[in-house]
Order: sequence, then C-alpha cells, then structure tokens
Amino acid sequence: MLESRRPDRWILPATLVAFMALLFALWRMEGLHMDKEALKYTGCAEQVLRGDLHDLFGNYLAYATYVLFLLPFVALGAPILAIPVQIGLSVIAALALGRLTERISGHRVAGQLATALFLLSVPVQVWTLALYTESLFTTLTVLLAEQLLARDRPGRWTWPLVVLMLFARPVGLLFVGPLLITGLGRMWPPGLRLAGYAGVLFLALLNPRVARPQLDIIVNSDVLCGCTEDTGRLTDFHGHSVLDAQLHLIGRNGSGPHLKLMGARMASLFTFTRSAYSTTHNQLLAGYFLLYPFALAGCWMLRRSRPIGTVAAILVLHAILIGCTCDEWSGRFLAPLVPLLIIPVCTALDRLLPFQRS
Repeated sequence: MLESRRPDRWILPATLVAFMALLFALWRMEGLHMDKEALKYTGCAEQVLRGDLHDLFGNYLAYATYVLFLLPFVALGAPILAIPVQIGLSVIAALALGRLTERISGHRVAGQLATALFLLSVPVQVWTLALYTESLFTTLTVLLAEQLLARDRPGRWTWPLVVLMLFARPVGLLFVGPLLITGLGRMWPPGLRLAGYAGVLFLALLNPRVARPQLDIIVNSDVLCGCTEDTGRLTDFHGHSVLDAQLHLIGRNGSGPHLKLMGARMASLFTFTRSAYSTTHNQLLAGYFLLYPFALAGCWMLRRSRPIGTVAAILVLHAILIGCTCDEWSGRFLAPLVPLLIIPVCTALDRLLPFQRS
C-alpha cells in the first residue's frame, strides 16, 4: 500500500520543475511583456500614488483590481516584481483547479492532471510573464470557481473574489454571474438557471459604459481588434451599447452576413494560433487544439453535473459576447477560459487512458 502511493510524492515537485522550465523557455522566446498595454496600467498606478484618481475611476475602473495589484510594486519603482507574485498566484490557482477537478470528477488522478496541465499551458502561462491583466484575472477565475463549485456552500473568500473579479476585466460579470447562480442557486430548477445565464448576457450587451472607440471597432465589423477592413461608415451610428451596435450592423448588412461575421469572431476566440506569433510559438500552441475533443468527451461524461453545466454556460456566454464584439489579436481573451476547458479534459483523460490509481 505504501509502495503504491510513493510516486505521488514526486508528482507536484516534478510538475513545478517543469513549470519553471516552461517559464524559462517562454522568457527566452518571448521575453517579458512590459510595454504597450502594460504601460497603461503602470501609468495609472503612478497617478494613483500621486493622489490622482481620475483615470482609475474613469478609463480604468473595469481594470481597477489590476491597477491596485500593481501599486506596491510601482511604489517601489520595480513593477517587474509583480511577475514573481503572479507566478506564485498561478501555482495557488493550479492547486485550486486540481481540487475543483477532483471534486467534480471524483478521481484524484484527474485533479493531479488538471494541476499539471494548467501550469504547463502555454496559452495561460505566457501571460504570467506580462504586466497584463490576464494572469491575475485567470487566477481569480479559478479561485472563485473553486470557492463556489468545489464546496457544498460558498467559501469564505467568495465575496472578496467576486468584487475583485468584477473590477479586474470588463468580462468579469460573465464569470461571476454564472458561478454565483450555481453556487447560490443549488436548488433552482434548470429553467431558472438558464434564465439567469441569459440575464447575465443581456446585462453585458446592454452595458451603457462601453467606450466609443470600442463600439467603433464593433461597427467596423472587425474580427480581430484593430485589424479592420471596413472603415469610414461610423457617422451613422449613434448607439451606446453592444446591443445597439448589433442592431445597427443587422440593419446595415442584413442578418445573414451578420451571422457569418459572428461565426468568424467566435472561431477566432477558440483559435490558439495567430499569424502575428512566431513560428515556434505557433508550434507550441498547435497541440492545444486537442483540448477540444477531450473537453467535449468530458462534458458528455459529466453531462448531469451542475458544475459542468456552469462551465459550459460560461464558455457559451463568452462565445456569444465575442461574436457580438470582436476578438483580440494576441488571443488574450481565451486565456481565462482555458482552465475551464481543463476540467472536462482531465475527466475524460482519467477515464479513457489507463492511469494507475492508488
């Protein structure tokens, strides 16, 4: 009995060694991402330290969690120190994902696989080496999911995590809403939960605080943000929400072309590779397309599981929202969704492959 369990002692240490090797390889290949959007967050943090809260409560309110996260590092004059903290938080999230997957699947091996796959996922960990919101937001997503889906009642960190997520990225509502519906509405009938998911989507589509430049990108029919092929026709749009933009596009182009545009945007969201990436980076990412057939198999195996229904709802809501807006050129919008894919993937792998359970 003791002999059969001995290999378990080495699983986590070996995974952490592989994780650090992956980060080293990504650093050598891609470097640290501390420019472009990262400069906006560090710049806003510098303003907050000077007592100027105008941008924090204006342009960066939807990213306030990350700006506040950066404050101590910017105050020390070394924003780069946030990256080791993000690495540590990623390990914490990986362990939480393992516990969540073990609870849902009922198998310890599936949980161990989830921890390893999360730490070794290039689409996730490439952002651990960046001062962008994705790493922290992905960590918060996993921790909140574990608080609400891996326990019989919400954990003590649930509400602080809810607040942090709602102000970490504009799409925080699409994670928080379904997770709360499942965590707090365990006795709700399926129809009521579906109505709740639909309500969350409509709140996102009706949000009147969407910036005009973002609405312009939607109306320009971009698939990838900033890669427009259709300009010069913005003067006839006067809406204030994503739903206004959809109605404008349908009226201008018709429902058929608009559905085709939505399909292209959704496909882009779930595409790991990008033409802007290096060949080596795309080769590393190409294998992650295998997640999808295993995820579908795992969802089918756990089709009666309420947590898996929540995972599917979050993925569908994001697909619809991106179909109504646009994707990002660097694939950042997919990063927080990868841990949710890992849960059914590891369940399927545990049941389909001949792992030896203790």
